[in-house]
Amino acid sequence: MTELPEIVRVLIARALQLREASLALVHSVETGRLIVEDASCFSLRHLERLSGGQLKRTYLQRCVTAHHIAKSCPALLECRRLSVSHLNEVGQLARPVQCRLLIEAERQGWSVRELRESASKVRQRAPAAEVGALRRALHSLTHSLEVIAERELLDQWTLANLKEVQAELTRAQELTQQLMPQEKPRCA
Repeated sequence: MTELPEIVRVLIARALQLREASLALVHSVETGRLIVEDASCFSLRHLERLSGGQLKRTYLQRCVTAHHIAKSCPALLECRRLSVSHLNEVGQLARPVQCRLLIEAERQGWSVRELRESASKVRQRAPAAEVGALRRALHSLTHSLEVIAERELLDQWTLANLKEVQAELTRAQELTQQLMPQEKPRCA
């Protein structure tokens, strides 16, 4: 039987300690740091195989997520009410939002379920940011078209590109009309 790499032995030992530790969040963050910094040459799947199944990929991924979140929001290491499951719930959100929600969860004593509900509300508001980006892009497009319109003669290449732009704008208009709520006819 081949000998386990040192990092795998360390990770297994930490996983066993984690089951007994009262500071599970801090422990998971540190385990995530070890994975990112010292075991980056191994995939999580490979670490799972090397450990003989003692380390599960989901556990390793949760530790890596905890490490990344705690790196951008170090105050989390002082939290006593939060668990790795809390961090996992906000893992897909933008870093500032993660930190804000987690600090709020600590202050309010939210359960994982309550944090999940708050995180889902943030995710539902995300299209508003997309609409803002869309408006800025449209303003930029309009400005560019105004600059092009100031020219008297346009070459064939520019005209061909403008036809492509026109086709994309037509498609954008169709999509916008699909998204807009249909007004119901008013009775007189």
